[in-house]
Amino acid sequence: MQIKELRVKIDELVFEVEKLPDYKLDENANANEFNKFNEEKRAIALVRTKLQEAKMWAGKILEAQNKSLPAEYADHCEERKKDEEDTTVYEDKEVATGEPDPEKQDLLC
Repeated sequence: MQIKELRVKIDELVFEVEKLPDYKLDENANANEFNKFNEEKRAIALVRTKLQEAKMWAGKILEAQNKSLPAEYADHCEERKKDEEDTTVYEDKEVATGEPDPEKQDLLC
């Protein structure tokens, strides 16, 4: 099996894990049931995390081999980071710079 095919299959598994039903805890559950519930939720989260890590490492191998992925499998992390950057414009100098605004110093005294 080629690394690219493996990465695609891992990605499919990640989506399968995300489709697992969300387990609900009975409101009358005792401590043992509560602990078991938390262990199951944690285990599912770990499965998802480890699959994502495996996909990342397979991508690193492809990157080292200078092989590009089809656009539908490309990671868009950099694009998401760019979209999430803070573009807020502050009119308040103190908020924008972290320095006290000299115009407001009289109000503080």
